[in-house]
Amino acid sequence: MHGCFHIVKYLNEGVDKVHCTEHRELQQDGDVRLKGGRQVLLFNPESLSEEKSDKLGALRKNSLAAGRAWGLKELFRFFWQEIDAVGGRAFFASWYAWAIRSGFDPNNKVAIMLKNRVDRFLRLFGSPISDGAAEGLEGRIQAIGSATRGLRIFNAKEFDRLLR
Repeated sequence: MHGCFHIVKYLNEGVDKVHCTEHRELQQDGDVRLKGGRQVLLFNPESLSEEKSDKLGALRKNSLAAGRAWGLKELFRFFWQEIDAVGGRAFFASWYAWAIRSGFDPNNKVAIMLKNRVDRFLRLFGSPISDGAAEGLEGRIQAIGSATRGLRIFNAKEFDRLLR
């Protein structure tokens, strides 16, 4: 488990699985309410166009599982607004209980995975450093490794160019 980016990624994957399953079931009955809904469920609601925002509103009002799974994912956004790890732990306990009661297997799996790692990401409250810088450095290291494959002679000038 890395940082908040990865947590959001896992939550989005849970919503996507619920959406796909429900969309398949609805299509068998000729219901196309979820058609074109994947994008609106996975994107940040503030960045949606007016048309897509209306589509999201309709999905939420229909009491569909995909809309409820989206609500669970969106609720977790408030976790990051907690002031400290104590508030974060209390929020997580409440969110986790709701996620487990949701009955959506993909969301349950994500919730259980997060619960098993809750102490790791609660540490993010005590650190002003994001994991973006570390991941950027890791990317550069991987680029250097890729660029040097097959090189037999160390070339200091080429190495300096790769670091820029």
